Amino acid sequence: MICCLNPDCLVPVNPEGVTVCQSCGSPLTELLRNRYRPIKPLGQGGFGKTYLAEDVDRLNTPCVIKQFVRQSSNKTFDKALTLFNQEAIRLNDLGEHPQIPALLAYFEQQGNFYLVQQEIKGRTLLQEVKKEGPFDEAKIRNLLHHLLPVLQFIHDRNVVHRDINPTNIICRQQDNKPVLIDFGIAKQLEASLADKQEQTGTRIGTEGYSPIEQLRSGEAYPSSDLYSLGATCICLFTGRKPEKLYSPLEGRWLWQEHVLAAGRTATPELAAILDRMLKDFINERYRSAAEVLQEVEALPDYHRSVPGWTRQRSADEEQPMSDAISSGQSVSRTVSNRLSRQELSPEFRQEHPPTAPPARQTGSRPAAHPGSGQRGANPANPNRRRSGPVSTGQSISSNRSSAPVSKGQSGPVSGKLSGPTSLGRTPAAGSSFGLSKGRFSTGGMTTQAQSSGPRSGPSNWVCTHTLKGHNSWVSTVAFNPRFMMLASGGWDDTVNLWDIQTGTLTTSLTGHARGINGLAFSPRGQVLASCSDDDTIRLWNAGGGNLLRVLKGHRHDVTSVAIGQRGSVLVSGSEDRTVGVWSLEQGKLMKALSGNVGMIRCVDISPDEELVVSGGLDNKIRLWQLGTGEVFRVLPGHLNAVNDVTISQDGRLIASAGKDRCIKLWSLRSGNLIHTLKGHTREVNSVAISPNQRTVVSASGDSCIKVWDTKTGELVETFADHGNSVTAVAIHPNGRFMASASSDKTIKLWHKE
Repeated sequence: MICCLNPDCLVPVNPEGVTVCQSCGSPLTELLRNRYRPIKPLGQGGFGKTYLAEDVDRLNTPCVIKQFVRQSSNKTFDKALTLFNQEAIRLNDLGEHPQIPALLAYFEQQGNFYLVQQEIKGRTLLQEVKKEGPFDEAKIRNLLHHLLPVLQFIHDRNVVHRDINPTNIICRQQDNKPVLIDFGIAKQLEASLADKQEQTGTRIGTEGYSPIEQLRSGEAYPSSDLYSLGATCICLFTGRKPEKLYSPLEGRWLWQEHVLAAGRTATPELAAILDRMLKDFINERYRSAAEVLQEVEALPDYHRSVPGWTRQRSADEEQPMSDAISSGQSVSRTVSNRLSRQELSPEFRQEHPPTAPPARQTGSRPAAHPGSGQRGANPANPNRRRSGPVSTGQSISSNRSSAPVSKGQSGPVSGKLSGPTSLGRTPAAGSSFGLSKGRFSTGGMTTQAQSSGPRSGPSNWVCTHTLKGHNSWVSTVAFNPRFMMLASGGWDDTVNLWDIQTGTLTTSLTGHARGINGLAFSPRGQVLASCSDDDTIRLWNAGGGNLLRVLKGHRHDVTSVAIGQRGSVLVSGSEDRTVGVWSLEQGKLMKALSGNVGMIRCVDISPDEELVVSGGLDNKIRLWQLGTGEVFRVLPGHLNAVNDVTISQDGRLIASAGKDRCIKLWSLRSGNLIHTLKGHTREVNSVAISPNQRTVVSASGDSCIKVWDTKTGELVETFADHGNSVTAVAIHPNGRFMASASSDKTIKLWHKE
């Protein structure tokens, strides 16, 4: 067979021996460059065709010929010719790589240009999805594992592909490895940056797969290819185009919802990796393909046959067989014995028997009816008051006005706090900081959840102030244990300090380059620690507002901080999968705790500064011994990421909040699960234990705050005063004040009557 090279020919395949095309009458060329015999067309574009051919000099080895047909000169044609030439140059510059088609020849013949490449037998990933259906997580992981090294290879040679999508990746038939093709719009990184200066960037890519910087201005970076690969992955995962997986109204990707709707799931760790690849801002994406590959290779094993969400373990089978560390037995006998010797007070022993949680009952919780004004069988509390006055920098309840806040300075205008009130030398017995830590959910309609039985008593919380001062979502709050001060942090990169008696904004602390994730005060209330997505922890003088130190050591976002009651140790959790242990006095990293853990969202430290508790994307809670740096206990039970953990003031209770919409209460002494509290309709973002340990307060993406009885596990009260997701909650050590933060950009102050 011989193929006609006229791109307009409708039937280009001709039998052997003819010299003129039987379809269009064009002269036939048996061999291009006296070596390459075109056999049949494979595809067609605006400026030519792609043909399957044979290399007669290499025993008729199959190859692929890309044809570029000269047309009348115009800007479009000139640009396309530039891209065609560029592909040849890039392939030649890249040299040999087993997952990039080798360039065999590039030449001009009879006024047309030809590029000859190695043939890759197989189907494109788009063809794979159409034939086999959407990929599962194992296939996505395999794709990332094999394609990320290819991207690192081309990026190391200053080449950016610029058009990664399912049609430009072939699953090679012989070994099922992905092969990256079509370097026609690939550009060297230096050339791309030069385009930015000359305002002549090449705005070429595939809609839905190309990042915003490439489509708007033609700029392309290695992270642009990572974005395109992330978009390719969610397309393969869902079987839908990326533009169908993004909500412009909500400003977020919805691909996980599509996966769940199809009856499948993505592990939180992989979802976090893909979401970071798909960030709009370049500085929020991974810095290199090697960095992504490191995260992919650190993913926990994926057991496709028995996904973790398909069933719920009974109390007798809580210990996972795959864990190297037992969840029920201590690796460190010293710590285990010390915990076992702890004497529980009779009152605590009576309220928290170390038994398995009661069997889950079905049908016992009546459904919530928005607007019904009822919680289960109980009528709404007629004495409940609505939110108090809104405070935007001036006191509503005081005649004293606040000085204006300087957004450009890190201290109050007066140079000292605006009327802090000392609480005395000794905090209330059994008090708890109740600090908020971790990431959070951002959506959901306001839903009034219902109590599942008789209430143990009213919580008596009344909202007294609504504080407005942040320009974006408020992500964390913490009370000063010695003074009437509240600290709040937000996605506006700012930490605000408030007088909780008047609701007055006294100080704004600026310096973080990105959003604030966690806050913690030292026991004496003199030092405030803040952590951020800018990978740093900052230590501030809580009185003067001046910056004391910047702690650097984490490689990724710092998600949580906590300070022990002795005031000597600060611990931090990070997306780099480590727990940092810092000397608060010296501001130095003493050790980094690491192990077989996922990205860490939350940490807390025991009152004696000997134990650290962490939780994160691996759905488990880990207890670390600070002295040895070892994990001595793992608490499984949550079916999704752990968003927050907190330890009670006496070191006997752990409360955890999960993306699985549950709060769990644990015995720190034994590791036993005491209660699983259910009632939220979206993920639980934050949890705090009251100083007397009688109640636990939870904050959720369903816009609700819930108060629970720790003795019975019953729901006491629900507050739906916030207009959007409640991201954090904290209780003052004196037990009389509570603060809640929300993505509605406000903080609410609550007082216990």
